[in-house]
Amino acid sequence: MAGTSEAANRRTVQGRVAGTSEGLIGRTVQGRVAGTSEAAIGELCKGRMAGTSEAANRENCAREEWQELDRLYFVMEYVNGGDLMFQIQQCGKFKEPVAVFYAAEIAIGLFFMHSRSIVYRDLKLDNVLLDQDGHIKIADFGMCKEGISGERTTKTFCGTPDYIAPEIILYQPYGKSVDWWAYGVLLYEMLVGQPPFDGEDEEELFAAITDHNVSYPKSLSKESKDCCKGLLEIQGPVLSQFLTKLPLKRLGCSPKGEEDVRTHPFFRRIDWEKLENREVQPPFKPKITNPRLGENFDPVFRNARLEFSPADKKIMEHLDPDAFHAFTYTNPFYQPVLDEILLPDED
Repeated sequence: MAGTSEAANRRTVQGRVAGTSEGLIGRTVQGRVAGTSEAAIGELCKGRMAGTSEAANRENCAREEWQELDRLYFVMEYVNGGDLMFQIQQCGKFKEPVAVFYAAEIAIGLFFMHSRSIVYRDLKLDNVLLDQDGHIKIADFGMCKEGISGERTTKTFCGTPDYIAPEIILYQPYGKSVDWWAYGVLLYEMLVGQPPFDGEDEEELFAAITDHNVSYPKSLSKESKDCCKGLLEIQGPVLSQFLTKLPLKRLGCSPKGEEDVRTHPFFRRIDWEKLENREVQPPFKPKITNPRLGENFDPVFRNARLEFSPADKKIMEHLDPDAFHAFTYTNPFYQPVLDEILLPDED
């Protein structure tokens, strides 16, 4: 967990369901994460939150979870269309209609999590995957915090530096507001092709986030600027309404925050009901020549060696045997897609 000692040492591997053409992602989490209840709760969100059919459309779902003495295992849905970071690297930035589509689908995922009192805390381009049809899947719930709604807040310093909200940097209590800040940063990146804040090191970056206003290219539409300013700045027009530094004035953070987002002019062409039912054609369909190759992901990740980190013996000696009671889980809503013809395994 970035910025805290609650780190989980993770490794991800690809596998396949026997008798099907569908891939899976297996993830191990080293046992030392059990040393913190908050980190453990966050990891458990991977399976429990996905345990409803409603979640399956926007979240990367867990199919199974099990444990050994020193490791936790997640078998995740295999999503092979790449991530938004990879797509941005290919084209530099998205045209506004493309950004609107992805932003709307991501918002639906945040609506879902917030309605269940879950703060995500790690929204970024890398964690937004594309399925084979081009719809988004939000992945990696390792920083989630459950039970945050109404007046309940948390104060843990965590997140990815470029996306951390001012209230986290200032060690102020926070709730879902931090997700809408990160959403504004992500939206800005999609529209502009670079982050809204910069610095030579983390200290400079955090100073920029807390003290500086955002510059907007003249090419951005009024609706785009308004949206970002509501998220990243103190006052102003979508970018501006997500980038406001005052959480209570940030777009998405009022008592009727979801309605405010859905009705913002930036999303004026979005039919939310059709979008939620996956009835809107994505602007981009990933090119997949072989479902097993992971060709839409950066070669750096595809070619990485798989090595399990050794468990910390001292922590294992003092681990509560019931730390992950009832962790083992099979998602009852998971339905693998059967295929009569299986592609041959790669050598």
